[in-house]
Amino acid sequence: MLWCAEGTAITAFASEDKKGLYVSIMWSIFQSGVIIGSAIPVGQNWNAGTNNNSRVNDGTYIGLMILILFRAALALVLYPWQKMVREDGSRVLIERYLSFVQELASSWHVFKNNLWILFF
Repeated sequence: MLWCAEGTAITAFASEDKKGLYVSIMWSIFQSGVIIGSAIPVGQNWNAGTNNNSRVNDGTYIGLMILILFRAALALVLYPWQKMVREDGSRVLIERYLSFVQELASSWHVFKNNLWILFF
């Protein structure tokens, strides 16, 4: 659900000709966070193993929690969508979402017409 919300935000804020660029920038930032998030434990626990009787320490988990909290706080300082104007001068409009029952009905319609999706 969070990935769907993230994708909706990225494509809603971008104009039609810039959506691909914005998605690529988002995935670059996302993957650099994965690299940093995995490099920290590797650096902290480089010599950890069963042969030298060392274990993963609490600093690994504390560092990852700090990164997660930083990213959550960063999301709070995003520019409000009501004030955002795209490069072409149009305003960002958030679409009215369907109810839960309507979403289930439309999902059923998609699956009924495209059974191959179930293989994925």
